[in-house]
Amino acid sequence: MEDSAPIETEWQKELDIASLLHSYATGSTDVLTVIKRCLNRIEKEDGKYRSVLHINPHALEEAQKIDAEFNSIGRLQGPLHGIPVLIKANIRTKDAMPTSCGSVILANYMADEDAAVVQKLRAQGAVILGKTNLSEFCNYVSIETNSGYSSLGGQTHSIFGPDHAVGGSSSGSAVAAAANFCSFSIGTETDGSVVYPAAHNGVFAFKSAKTDDINEGIIGISKHYDQVGILSSSLKNLEYAVQCLIQPLPSSRPTLAWLETASFGQEASSENRISRLSTTLTRAGIALQSCDIAQAIEPQFPAFDIVCKTEFKHDMVSTLPLPFGEFLSQSRSGLLHKFHPDIGEIERSLASEHAEDGSYAAALSQLLDFRKDWENRLQKAGNPILIAQTTGPSEIASIATLLGLSHIVVPWHDPESCLPIGISVMAQTDSLIDVVRIINSLN
Repeated sequence: MEDSAPIETEWQKELDIASLLHSYATGSTDVLTVIKRCLNRIEKEDGKYRSVLHINPHALEEAQKIDAEFNSIGRLQGPLHGIPVLIKANIRTKDAMPTSCGSVILANYMADEDAAVVQKLRAQGAVILGKTNLSEFCNYVSIETNSGYSSLGGQTHSIFGPDHAVGGSSSGSAVAAAANFCSFSIGTETDGSVVYPAAHNGVFAFKSAKTDDINEGIIGISKHYDQVGILSSSLKNLEYAVQCLIQPLPSSRPTLAWLETASFGQEASSENRISRLSTTLTRAGIALQSCDIAQAIEPQFPAFDIVCKTEFKHDMVSTLPLPFGEFLSQSRSGLLHKFHPDIGEIERSLASEHAEDGSYAAALSQLLDFRKDWENRLQKAGNPILIAQTTGPSEIASIATLLGLSHIVVPWHDPESCLPIGISVMAQTDSLIDVVRIINSLN
């Protein structure tokens, strides 16, 4: 295992969005030059990571078009003018790239409409370099298959080497951000698929509490829980991208934080991490209290499973370019044993009858009631932020998922392992960024 990621500080600075926009506006560089360099870097470096699954064959042409428009009208096309971006391969694009979900079954599926987030990216002037690899069908094929593996893209490796966990299902988006192949990348998450790979690969990530139109056009698992997420090696780039694509992040400082103490585990270093966090936040005027919400959400997992199985079957599979029966048949003939030891997740979803027997409606009602109950609890407590170790022993992502919280991951470097751990900051509102900056200052 490598001790640290291959970080190239100067190149990371060149991908700083504010610097790029200034350089474009002043004419000190153009979009074509930047996009060429990004594509060259992917070609040269990604062989060891396998993070990028599809390259946009028209990226250079799009860059030239943006430059020509700038030369003609003398102003930037939008707030993301010429910014290089990579998106997960389950996000629909109406272009020359397939929306494959990492599967040989969809290797030639060309969407007839851009996803909402893609529409926003294009409208604001971004250049989509390509699509990233993922855990096939958002890790809804087999629980036995490694995260970051797909039949079409193979195994994506961590930025820290193949022996280190890569996390999933937005594995390629996290690794591409860590490798500085783009200014930021787009992933998707049902329950942890953005925040876990971000933590494992040492990058920042944001998933909003809001379920708005930006999530339209992704092939995920659950219409109630699928969310677009943003990942970057730069906190400044993350903040800017979130502001452009989702909403501004208010900078107001909360006065109370709940610390999910059990998430830090029982290792010798855990007490030191908790102490550093507690001391720093207390000095910033934020009171800390211990909590164990992870334990409180565990009884909700069976209901969550019912919702995911049912919505994958009735809402996601129905949007694919092949009939229900053919999807199951091709999964059995094309995926089973050839690429995956089983297709248990697909099989049990498509065989489920929760919509027909009423258990889906009951499960969804239970989850929504649970969320509402916790919304009231948190409001009565003064809307505390929740802080946890992302990749600890607890199901941290599920706290944000089931309670409907915004979730930011801060890469925090562990001096003992020389590898990052993620620190999760969650809240009902999006007033997280001030606390994120405080925690990031400890690196």
